[in-house]
Amino acid sequence: MFSVETQATEIKIFTFIIPALLQTATYQDHVLNRMMLSPSLRSKARRLLQERQDRLWDPNCRFTFLMYESALYSAAAGYKEQIVQIDRIERMLGVQTLSCGIIPLRLAWLLTIHVILSFITRGQDFTNIWVKTWH
Repeated sequence: MFSVETQATEIKIFTFIIPALLQTATYQDHVLNRMMLSPSLRSKARRLLQERQDRLWDPNCRFTFLMYESALYSAAAGYKEQIVQIDRIERMLGVQTLSCGIIPLRLAWLLTIHVILSFITRGQDFTNIWVKTWH
């Protein structure tokens, strides 16, 4: 996915957790630790995530994130880090190539299936769509 993502002009992500592209390093570490990866794979994943995050500043690519409000309350790395994580998201809202939407808790019950959608486009054409679902 990473090679396709680097060529994309628009990326749209719908998720029930804080998207990796918006995560702080500490938050990412806690998520990666839960995946029980070997130390070498964890290190490689951190490096790749940082490279992906660097792309947020590319003026030739637009990012749209949509997440459940509950993601903001899920303290994967502890409450203090969650405050830092929410602050990062708030600061990222000022980046011109990025937009973020949050589905309020009161509407989340309407969506019974948790879905992560990643739409990656080149120009006007959708070239790849990844769908991951959890019931």
